Formats: sequence, C-alpha cells, structure tokens
Amino acid sequence: MPSRPAISIIIPVYNVQNYLGKALNSLRKQTLKNFEAICVNDGSKDKSAEILERFAKSDSRFKIIHQHNQGPGAARNNGLKAAKGEYIAFLDPDDTLNKKAFETLYNKAKSEDLDILAFDYRTVNEDGKILDNIRIRDRLNLPETFDWKALPYVFGSLVHMVWNKIYKNDFIAKHGIHFTPCNLAEDCAFTYGATLNAKKMGYIDKIFYNYLQRKDSAVHKVTDKNMCVFDVLEDIKDVVKKSGFEKELSAEYDVFVKNSIPYYYNRIKSRDEYVRLCKERLDKKYYDVAQKEIQDRNYVFNKVLEIVSVLKQNAKLF
Repeated sequence: MPSRPAISIIIPVYNVQNYLGKALNSLRKQTLKNFEAICVNDGSKDKSAEILERFAKSDSRFKIIHQHNQGPGAARNNGLKAAKGEYIAFLDPDDTLNKKAFETLYNKAKSEDLDILAFDYRTVNEDGKILDNIRIRDRLNLPETFDWKALPYVFGSLVHMVWNKIYKNDFIAKHGIHFTPCNLAEDCAFTYGATLNAKKMGYIDKIFYNYLQRKDSAVHKVTDKNMCVFDVLEDIKDVVKKSGFEKELSAEYDVFVKNSIPYYYNRIKSRDEYVRLCKERLDKKYYDVAQKEIQDRNYVFNKVLEIVSVLKQNAKLF
C-alpha cells in the first residue's frame, strides 16, 4: 500500500451499536482500497467500542481513537489531527455510502486539483426506503469548477453538512479549518470556512451518500447541551472575519443568526436560561429580533395547548 492513504474517512461514534456495523461495512466494500477509516469513539456506553475493535482487528485500515464524551465536533477535530490521507471525508456512524463513492470522488478531485468536491445524497428510513433524493443541481447551476463567489449564498448553498463533500487535507490544515466543539450544527464553521477559503471547488452530479432519518438522532434531541449554539455563532463570525469578506457577507450572517436563535430555542430544556444567554452573548440587534420570534413561538405553542385541552375536555363530555 502507498505510504499515504488516498482518503481519510473520519467517523464520530457514540452509542450507535445498532447502526455502526452497517456503516463500517459500507467502507469495507469501497472499490477504492487505499483509505484509512479513523473511528473516534466518543465515550460510548453501549457495544460500539467492541464493534470498532472487531473491525480494527480484522482490517488494518480501521483505526480507533478513544476519548471521553465531548460531542461530535471535538471527535471530528481529533480525527482531523490523526488524518494522513490526501483527501478527507466524513461518515456519520448511522449512514452508509455507495461502494464506488470514494474511487469516483478521489479520481475527480485529484485529476482536477480540487480543494473541495461536493456530491449528492438521499434520505432513507430505518427500513431502507428512499424518502428523498437531494440534488444540488436542482437548486444551483454551477460551472465545472468555481469558488464561493459563484454561489448565491455561502451558508448552505452546497448544504451545511460536512459529509456530502471531500476536502484536500493540506488545504484544511493550511487554513486551520475546524469544527465547533458542540453537539448540534458543529459542522457549520467547518463547511463555511472551507467554502470561503477554497480556490477551486467542484460538484459531481451523483448520489453517493445515504442519510438515515431516525427519531432518536442528535438533531431531534431537546437538551441543554445545545446551549453551545452561541459558540457556533461566534465560530462562524470568526470564520467570516478571517476570510476578509465581512462586508460582503454581513447581511447573510445576520439572517443566519436571526434564524438560528428561535430554531435552537425549541431544542433547549432551560429556556429562561437560554433567553438570558441570548441577551448576554448576542449583539442587541440580534437579541431584539430573537426575543420577538421566541415570544411569537411561545404564543403559538400556548394556543395549541389551549386547543388540545379544550378538545380533550369535549371528548370527555361524550
């Protein structure tokens, strides 16, 4: 095997014993053989570590990093530090990849000397049924290669998730691109930072990634760990500032912040504390808008509760 892997695939792992084997098997079946899979066990309490050890024992391409629970952002950052591949890819431990994904992606990225190569994905349920095919071409008409100025907006044109792209490793290291140590939206600073710094990006109109929709995934959890949204917003602000395009991106960043605050409000348990932190950590212009949207959401939520209560009382009468 060559001294340097073609691709390093980073997989953050936390309590996914029911899905992990399938995800790792989709790597083992790749037609590109020259890869390393860096599996970061983020303090799993189930049998995930045992599954990782089994794969690592039978296949030297699978490498394991054990850490205490710090969340997927920190796990991916630690994976980045260990990655030796020419390109870096990401796989969530409950998702899978088409077997020709990395051979096709690597060959295109390498031959065109791309910093980033984006591709398409589909959403699936736990029975394997396809729910939707998500194609970038349906929203954007992109040239063969491009930089961020060809995009209608930076924050999400190529979708904010980290796993529908591969990235040149040296490029990521050069610009210090990293994840926010957070449980939710930890990849925004990484994807936006990579997008703003890339000199040459590409897109391949192929669906390679199967994104599992499950009710107990992190995106659906209501937890105070999501208070780290303020760290996410500060990280993205720093990314924009360092890019040198603060003026050009100020309106887009404003919209991103104003949309994020009410969104996270629904994913926090200690809502009074969240509102307090909004006032403490946000610029006034963001706080005023966020406060109004939160009040509007509370009003609608309380009205729904009133209607449900009345319907229940009427049902009892009959």
